[in-house]
Amino acid sequence: MIDAAGHCGYKSSSLTHLLVIFILLLIIIIIIMKLQLLLFSVLLRLSVSAPMGDNCDTLTQPLSLENTSVLEGGAHLLYGYTDNDVYKMFLNMTQSSAFNITVHNGNVTFHEENKINGSCIGMTVELEIKDNTVTMSANDVKSSLHLLPTCEGCYVFYGNSSAKNLDKLLSKMHLNVDHVGDVVNAHALYFFGRTRRQEHTTGT
Repeated sequence: MIDAAGHCGYKSSSLTHLLVIFILLLIIIIIIMKLQLLLFSVLLRLSVSAPMGDNCDTLTQPLSLENTSVLEGGAHLLYGYTDNDVYKMFLNMTQSSAFNITVHNGNVTFHEENKINGSCIGMTVELEIKDNTVTMSANDVKSSLHLLPTCEGCYVFYGNSSAKNLDKLLSKMHLNVDHVGDVVNAHALYFFGRTRRQEHTTGT
């Protein structure tokens, strides 16, 4: 549209629309950032809601596993830490990780599904529970873990892990890592969010 002075009015209109869109996007980004801060604040309050000593000793005391039902359920990995470079590499390449633990007739079964570097890797093993320690062995990897206190709806596992023949697994995943070593030992901490259980209803 051209006015009497010969100026194009649609340019001004387009700039106005772009400015409005930019402002709306900025508002949305600010809202998302505030929601993230709010979520972090809620999780932090939940994690410290239980009474603890001044030196936080209660957070490092393993929970009792006398009743194995405390392990039962599913969860997905939110965060992991390890002091070993090879394990760090696996954590960094892990796109998703989820597990489900079932308890039946005294047997504790662990099923895990991982997507690592584009490859899907799953396993199912029986867990050994002794002295509040969870022990699992699969594919030349043995882990001894403790369940630590945390927020409701979460799992925190801490323990030791040792692995042999990791070069074979790395080769299957088309990864070339030097100096893996015959045996790899690591300390690890894993933070999981529990999967909400779905209520089953019968149709009429």
